[in-house]
Amino acid sequence: MRRLIACLAAGFLLSPAVAEAHTHLESSDPEDGATVEAPEDITFYFDGPIEDYNGVTVKDAEGNDVETADVSIEPEDQLNVAMEEPLEAGEYEASFDIVSEDGHIMEDSSSFTVEEAAEEETSEEEAATSNDNSSSENNAEGAEENADGETESAINEEEAGSGFGITIGVIGLGLVVAIVALFLFRLKRRT
Repeated sequence: MRRLIACLAAGFLLSPAVAEAHTHLESSDPEDGATVEAPEDITFYFDGPIEDYNGVTVKDAEGNDVETADVSIEPEDQLNVAMEEPLEAGEYEASFDIVSEDGHIMEDSSSFTVEEAAEEETSEEEAATSNDNSSSENNAEGAEENADGETESAINEEEAGSGFGITIGVIGLGLVVAIVALFLFRLKRRT
């Protein structure tokens, strides 16, 4: 009986490591919801290794498939999708179906908008005005990026904390099962 309890306890203690092993999408380039200039490729970044992919699709706003040139996993936590041609202006959704290292299948997608190509500025006055404004815009963008980085950091810390709660819950459940098993064993022994 002691062996049974030891095995149960070991199983419960090891199960959080297995439960937390699933691979999840961390981000993508272009980012979900972003407006970008015509990308030549799309990259998905994961928090763990990818074993394989079952499919990748890129669709335009009408739901038509857009041709991809190549799909690769390199490094092991990135899914890279090379486009046949740069994407034209419009809305797109890139979807994937991957197999994580632990064998679980994950499906997700990222939507983004491709903007029209900007026209070349030929006037020297426009170029000079653009240079004067760019330094103040860079300062504003830097402050905005810092705020976004702090928000993302807080979200990542919050997600990391949820794993600890699951671990404690599973350990507690394991202890309860072990105590009940011990109680039932002693009760059976008395009769």
